[in-house]
Amino acid sequence: MIAKKDMPRQIRQLQHEADTARAELDAVHASLSWRITRPLRAVKRLLTRRSHPRQDTAALPSGQTPPGADRMPPAAGRILKDLKNAVKNKEQKFQ
Repeated sequence: MIAKKDMPRQIRQLQHEADTARAELDAVHASLSWRITRPLRAVKRLLTRRSHPRQDTAALPSGQTPPGADRMPPAAGRILKDLKNAVKNKEQKFQ
């Protein structure tokens, strides 16, 4: 348990950690690799979306997802692999 007198120091420390984490995340989002892979991430989101309505998860234990909910269809995996290779080849040309 934190003593009342130490709370302001703890708050300042946690705020500093949050600010540092935000700055690091902003740096990642501003990086060339993040910008180059944006279309790839968008395609992945489209391909991994399930085509059927979300299954009822009320009966599942907390934090669990239905079986197969995180899997991509085989064709989507091949397309994603091809896109990754294309991006990799483009990055090599810029180096």
